[in-house]
Amino acid sequence: MSYGVGFVLRKLAAAASSTMTITIEGEKIRIVTKGAKDTEAFFALGEEFDNTDPQDNPVKAIATWNDGCLFTDARPVDPNKGKAQQVERRIVNGNLEMKITVNDVVCKRIFKKK
Repeated sequence: MSYGVGFVLRKLAAAASSTMTITIEGEKIRIVTKGAKDTEAFFALGEEFDNTDPQDNPVKAIATWNDGCLFTDARPVDPNKGKAQQVERRIVNGNLEMKITVNDVVCKRIFKKK
């Protein structure tokens, strides 16, 4: 399953390295990812926020913190454009592990602390 991403973009994304910075700013969290596709999300836990999926389709997302895991559930604004995805971020052995789930497809990325 390709999640609607073309072959070339999938291969570029797999080969690219990324950096992720997570900061807490008052009551909100900012996640900035730099790499093949730069992204930024700024949100408060438990409150719905606007974001985009990897293909720039608009989504409504909500993030929660539970048992050491930052969990984000994102749903497409237009069900015909994009798919729901869940993202889990947690620290394991000093690294950030990110697990992205779309339907029954799971992608796992590991970010090493610099």
